[in-house]
Amino acid sequence: SGVTRNRVAALDPTTGAVLPFSASLNARVRTLTESNGVLYAGGIFSTSSGQPRTRLAAFSASTGALLNWSPTADAEVMSIIAPAGSGKVVVGGRFTLLNGLDNYGMGALDAVTGATLAWPANAVVRNAGDNAGINSLSTDGTRVFGTGYTYGSGGNFENTFSADTSGNLNWVVGCRGDTYSSAPLNGALYIVGHAHDCSQIGTFQQTNPWTYQRAIALTADPGAHGETNLSGNFTGRPAPEMLHWLPTLDVGTFTGQSQAAWSVAGNGQYVSLGGEFPRVNWVPQQ
Repeated sequence: SGVTRNRVAALDPTTGAVLPFSASLNARVRTLTESNGVLYAGGIFSTSSGQPRTRLAAFSASTGALLNWSPTADAEVMSIIAPAGSGKVVVGGRFTLLNGLDNYGMGALDAVTGATLAWPANAVVRNAGDNAGINSLSTDGTRVFGTGYTYGSGGNFENTFSADTSGNLNWVVGCRGDTYSSAPLNGALYIVGHAHDCSQIGTFQQTNPWTYQRAIALTADPGAHGETNLSGNFTGRPAPEMLHWLPTLDVGTFTGQSQAAWSVAGNGQYVSLGGEFPRVNWVPQQ
């Protein structure tokens, strides 16, 4: 609205007016989350308000004042959440190090000090580097759900996983096809991406020519019938059940990446998808 704001801004939720919020960063902010009056940010930036901040920073959620929280990541932070009551911030992205310590693609940080905490899931789900990463993280308060992508080297994971807030895996899905976003709602986990082979968990298989399922729902808990990964990188590990929620999304053209939905959210009444698709279930819905 004509007011200078460098990559982070606060707006009045009713009027859209720019609020007096002083946060400022020198490069892309990819992800934000708020907890207990603190706004945590991740991206590729290296300074904030003239102070060193290496891809992670924290601000007063009310004023935007830069806080002392200053952990570091050696590559882009793409996702950040702060599960309620956990005392930690969970981050994902392309990095291999947090505070100089091995944390391949994701890890946990103390919400107050920024110290690196244990996150055992990153010993199993391994995505980082130029060609792989953890795209998104979401939480229902007691669990953390993550999605990922890999192309060539650098990763072993393209779908979604569930872990407790200590980082212990509950389940993982070995389906092939990058996954961009997830949302836990009413006991289900809704995900969007371009899955093309879920034979690993006993559902739809690879076709020739390839076809894609661009939105899927899974049980948030492990499958009630002892579902496991039958093949692939996570053979034998617990899996959720795939639900019969399989909308058809047409591919968009705006990004040139031949994708449909990029983001999913919702509440107790509906699921909301955002992206570049022009139709859903053959109905114009842009």
